[in-house]
Amino acid sequence: MELSKLFNPFAKTSKQMEDHALYQIITNSHNYCGCIVHQDEVMIKLQSKEGKPVKILKENIRSIVVL
Repeated sequence: MELSKLFNPFAKTSKQMEDHALYQIITNSHNYCGCIVHQDEVMIKLQSKEGKPVKILKENIRSIVVL
């Protein structure tokens, strides 16, 4: 973890996540399956298994399961 993040938890970073775990995200209207490539305070960007990136608002998420 960068030292600046310890002192400023609201610091923005433009790095993509290196998490290759497969997640199932259930929202109010859809089920998604894929890898999380980016997230911030408001949304998660998921690279779905079909190859299409999907932006999901965190307020709409009902559950997240690691597969």
